[in-house]
Amino acid sequence: MTKLDFLSSLPDIIEHKSRGYGELEIVQDDPTTKGACYRHLDNTTSGSNFAADWVQLQKKLSKYLKEAGYTQ
Repeated sequence: MTKLDFLSSLPDIIEHKSRGYGELEIVQDDPTTKGACYRHLDNTTSGSNFAADWVQLQKKLSKYLKEAGYTQ
């Protein structure tokens, strides 16, 4: 999976119950570690995860989104 595939597979924006609007952000893109979160307007984050590649990271964030009620 490429970075573009990863970004296309997840919602760009979420509406967190207490933190409000959050935008998907890549926080690490190294050869051995990928990281992403949803950054809110108050600079807090939710769903922060790290993995060895985009596939693993996508699975982790998808699980977070489903458990938090953002996706079905």
